[in-house]
Amino acid sequence: MRKRFEEQFQLNTHIFDANKTTIYEEAVPIEAAKFIAAQPSALHGVLAETKSSFMKVPLFESLDAASLQLLLTSDISALIDEKTNYTYQVVGLTILVLAVIFFVVFFAQRSLLSGLGSAIFVLKALTEGDHAVDIRRQRTFLSNDNDEIGQLISALQGYKNKLQEIEDIRQEISDSRQKRDAIIIQKMALLSD
Repeated sequence: MRKRFEEQFQLNTHIFDANKTTIYEEAVPIEAAKFIAAQPSALHGVLAETKSSFMKVPLFESLDAASLQLLLTSDISALIDEKTNYTYQVVGLTILVLAVIFFVVFFAQRSLLSGLGSAIFVLKALTEGDHAVDIRRQRTFLSNDNDEIGQLISALQGYKNKLQEIEDIRQEISDSRQKRDAIIIQKMALLSD
């Protein structure tokens, strides 16, 4: 009857005597005896070395008074291996997702803020008087002329154009003054002769 029970429920049964823990020859009851000795009030547990689980059932009414107990053990090595594989898969997937998130954030940041470095370079050049500086911005799928960086670059382009107009007006005024001064000098030279 015991063999039929073991086959039907896929369990191994052992009679466990709490007073005689050294009589066992199989690994599972030996490890269970060590577990029970360490935790006498535990009714069940997992035996890591043999990849088994066990449950003890007293053969008398009181668990405390019973020295003879029925020890039901089950091989859970497939379950532990599946859990380990699942854990490795979750850790690997987590690392992969974190790497993807990192690269997406990195490239989105570069794409969105690429014009900022160019704008700073242009602004420095304009403050140093270089009106020939070229305002460039890389076109990416995340950037356009309506975002903040695009508006900043458009404003810098307008500022550069206004500075160029002011420089052209200054040059025209300077040229007209030089012409006027040349005419005045020429007329004064004629009058003095």
